[in-house]
Amino acid sequence: MSTISRKCLIVPAVAILALVYAGSVSSAYQEEGYQPAGAWAWTITSAQGSAPALVTLHHNGTVSVSAASMFNPGKGYLSPGHGVWERTGPMSFGGTTLYMRYDQYGSVAGFMRACTALQFAGDPDHIEGLMYVERCDGCTDPLGPDVIWKGPGIPVFVLGTRIQRVEVPE
Repeated sequence: MSTISRKCLIVPAVAILALVYAGSVSSAYQEEGYQPAGAWAWTITSAQGSAPALVTLHHNGTVSVSAASMFNPGKGYLSPGHGVWERTGPMSFGGTTLYMRYDQYGSVAGFMRACTALQFAGDPDHIEGLMYVERCDGCTDPLGPDVIWKGPGIPVFVLGTRIQRVEVPE
């Protein structure tokens, strides 16, 4: 068989396999409910007011967060957040994210932990739910067996909208 003939057979075979795989993946997502993985713009509302956050829920179950320091006011700032998420039901998911807390001099003052319980709000591009924020002052290992978390305090309300691609003007 010539090289050209083989290429003519391989390309359609790969395309068919890709379509079969895509169909099985999308039907699995439909059975599980809406897919939380993606990039989100959140508004976090507490007694101190509202603050924005940018949150990425990765397909592998990890989380990356950039958030305002509303939970560390006047005391320094927070690192970006790193954590995990998992599905808790067909239309719900939750996660835990850790942040390093810095004092006004740039030294690590401890850690903050945010635990969320979220659900889709009517469609796959909007979420709502609660976040509980805790902190450990002076701890150096937020996962250690002897760490003492202060909180959880009053739950904070979370609203989120999935970030969509915007067309570039011509």
